[in-house]
Amino acid sequence: MAFVFVHLIIGWLFGRGYEVISGTDIGYYGWLFLLAGAVLPDIDLLADWIFGWCAHRKFTHSLLFAGLMIGLSYFILKIINYSNLLEIENQMMLAVILCVGISIHILTDTAYGIGVPLLWPSKWYVSLFKGINYAPVIGGLTGEMDYMKTIIKRIVFDMGLGALWFFYLLLTNKIVF
Repeated sequence: MAFVFVHLIIGWLFGRGYEVISGTDIGYYGWLFLLAGAVLPDIDLLADWIFGWCAHRKFTHSLLFAGLMIGLSYFILKIINYSNLLEIENQMMLAVILCVGISIHILTDTAYGIGVPLLWPSKWYVSLFKGINYAPVIGGLTGEMDYMKTIIKRIVFDMGLGALWFFYLLLTNKIVF
């Protein structure tokens, strides 16, 4: 199971590869949206942790989620821009960059465990190494409920620490894109 650092690193490598190959800079907001998208599908772990739902690797790891996030993020960026809260150009490009980050996350997760439900709500899961499986056990989160809760809490704690560390480095200009 890939944790937040794996998703951030793969998102960063993809972004840097794009910049080198295209000779363009995706910019501050582009990096923010790419890396946020690279970890966004694991927001379902919070639902697991807080509400006790078994939500990991379901809706948020699907093409439907990626598509909905393009529309939702574009709409929110338009409202922010229209309200003069923040001047952001190329709202559609940022929405697409967020979707690219989400897609990178989903593709990475196809290499771990049983795969992801690309066509959610279908119960067919796609895995790079195990092919297509029907209604599998979800992403390695199996076992007794107390064990699962402990694992989920550790995962969310790891994600929080990783995000805090990353944004500290970003805000103190120790990371330059």
